[in-house]
Amino acid sequence: MKITDLRITRHERRSPCEVGPPVARLDLMTISTDDGLEGSTFVGAPGEDLAGVVVGQVKPMLLGRDPLDIGRIWQLTRRRGLPATVQGAVDVALWDIAGKAAGLPLHRLLGTVKNRVPVYTSSWVHRDAQTYVEEVLAYREQGIRGHKLHPLTQLRAFAGADVAVGADIELCAEVRAAAGDDFPLFLDAAWAYSYAEAVRVGRAIQDLGYGWYEDPLPADDLYGYVRLKQLLHDPTTATEITGGGLTALTPWVVERATDFLRGDVVLK
Repeated sequence: MKITDLRITRHERRSPCEVGPPVARLDLMTISTDDGLEGSTFVGAPGEDLAGVVVGQVKPMLLGRDPLDIGRIWQLTRRRGLPATVQGAVDVALWDIAGKAAGLPLHRLLGTVKNRVPVYTSSWVHRDAQTYVEEVLAYREQGIRGHKLHPLTQLRAFAGADVAVGADIELCAEVRAAAGDDFPLFLDAAWAYSYAEAVRVGRAIQDLGYGWYEDPLPADDLYGYVRLKQLLHDPTTATEITGGGLTALTPWVVERATDFLRGDVVLK
């Protein structure tokens, strides 16, 4: 089996959310083979435009190669100094091909551990607490058993709004009161807080029974996370967008900086 083509399909639509660019872009990379099998994945982190790199540099490198040589191609892309997101996207697409070639779902090739996992929904970033409350109640009525908030302070970075962390604390309290004490809730601050703000919000949500505290500090503030974890009993999680590929995760493991180490499969 040989790789015969690599293409990018770009999807664009107006964003329904106030944060971020008005037009949301999503690039789908597809690797084709002479056996008719294809592997696909999304490519690029938020804000990145890697289509030129993928088509101009990666495609010539892959044409004619065996797509099942996943490890060999990984080493090749690594030696060429490609962005970690490009290297990750190629790897995911090749594993997609491998699963189809074997006639098995990918989790079987990787070694199945579970056959059921809990799921939760995530909020948009809204302008007022009432909209968050209506959103979580609508999901709960559909049978969803967990919900994560992207709070009001994200408007500071993306919409230039002057939002104090007290608004996030009030929001979390209102959503907890509406959803009930037994409904799993989580907070994803998306790198919005200073250390002092992160401590204040973290202590508040652990008293409200939130299940975990995600990305309160900047993505590269490893030792801030170490100190924060020492002060809170709620689980912390981070590193979703930490750059540098797989090796960038090592210090987080060694320092035990967070309770959960979250890494996006393409970014890492």
